[in-house]
Amino acid sequence: KNPSKTMLKHLQWMMAKDNLKQDMLLVGPPGAGAIHRRRLAMMYAEMTHQQVEILTLSSDVTESDLKQRRELISPTAGQGARLEFVDQ
Repeated sequence: KNPSKTMLKHLQWMMAKDNLKQDMLLVGPPGAGAIHRRRLAMMYAEMTHQQVEILTLSSDVTESDLKQRRELISPTAGQGARLEFVDQ
């Protein structure tokens, strides 16, 4: 199935962020919105042949929590650097 115009705009935005090596955060309503965000992320990962890691946030997770848990993993053979979130 071909993506909608809205989905293509989101994918273009994600590609721009990825090319600039910037973080992305997909935000929207729970329920059907969560399914849309997950589908969008999976579609982008498939298109760019990237690994997928899912991080579920709740209302009690703060920006500080995320910064404390984020570690940049060095590139390995055939792979670029990636972010990993580690429970501490």
